[in-house]
Amino acid sequence: MNYHIKLNNQRWICYRNGLYFVLGTNGVYINGRAHVTQADISATNGIVHIIDHVLIPSRYLFSAILGKK
Repeated sequence: MNYHIKLNNQRWICYRNGLYFVLGTNGVYINGRAHVTQADISATNGIVHIIDHVLIPSRYLFSAILGKK
């Protein structure tokens, strides 16, 4: 993780590559919306985590990928 903050004994916030993860007693949330519903599912090319929301890149990140400003 690029940055992590321990809020208390039951909750962490981690930030990496434009995403922030909240790890708490009621599960893991990505960017405050997507909840990890199933974790650590084996696939042929790695591990998969199932989330309940579509993550859409920010306008800045999307522009950087396309090479536009």
